[in-house]
Amino acid sequence: MESKKIKEIREKLGLSQENFAEMLGVHYKTIQNYEKGGKIPKSKIPFLQIIEKQIELGSVNNSTNANNNVNSHINQNSLDVIMELQKSYQAMIAKRDEQIDKLIELLTKK
Repeated sequence: MESKKIKEIREKLGLSQENFAEMLGVHYKTIQNYEKGGKIPKSKIPFLQIIEKQIELGSVNNSTNANNNVNSHINQNSLDVIMELQKSYQAMIAKRDEQIDKLIELLTKK
């Protein structure tokens, strides 16, 4: 994923770097680094691709007009969905790591 895509995604979500960083579970300076062309870890790419696909499908809206309560509500609901996706993704990674640890344990037993 290209660094310019990170900024596009963040802006389409209507999020600051700080809020987007919180959503990804990183420091805001990490987002700054990504947007300046820094390397994006492989572990973050699937989640970013999910968000990008949700934006393409219209499931996630950017509330550009702060006075429009409908858009704000839709945007908040979209962010809630994304946060749930992030939690599911993190749980999947934790389960994978647990399974890898068990496999290593089995392989190293004599």
